[in-house]
This record gives sequence, C-alpha cells and structure tokens, in this order.
Amino acid sequence: MFYSFSAIPREIEVLYHIKSGVAINELPVKLQVSTNTIKTHLRHIYSKLEVKSMQECLNVLDVMIEEAYGLNA
Repeated sequence: MFYSFSAIPREIEVLYHIKSGVAINELPVKLQVSTNTIKTHLRHIYSKLEVKSMQECLNVLDVMIEEAYGLNA
C-alpha cells in the first residue's frame, strides 16, 4: 500500500515531535502555541491520513517512512 498526503510544515513538525517521543501535552510549550492549535493540527493530520487514533497515525507514518526509504522490500 502506498501512502501519500499533503501536510503543512507545522503539521510535519508536530508529527516529527510525536514520532520522536514528545508527549502531546508537551507540544504547546515546545512549539509555543495553544493546546487548541495542537488539537487542530492533529485533527487535520488524522483527516488527511484517514485515521481515527494516534496509534493508527503512527502506524501509517511507519509505513510511509518504510516506503520512502525502500525498507518494505
């Protein structure tokens, strides 16, 4: 399965930090935005990836990374 999605730079930054192990509740301070802004970014990410949970989101990201680097062969 090939995944592709269009994300704005801030959404990619949010995903990067989450994938790096930063807790979601730490993101507003780290990125100097409100909690609601983080929630909005996550809602948009979920919608773009067509997922309903953080675990699904992380699973899709793993597949996307594997596909991008040819690790799934």
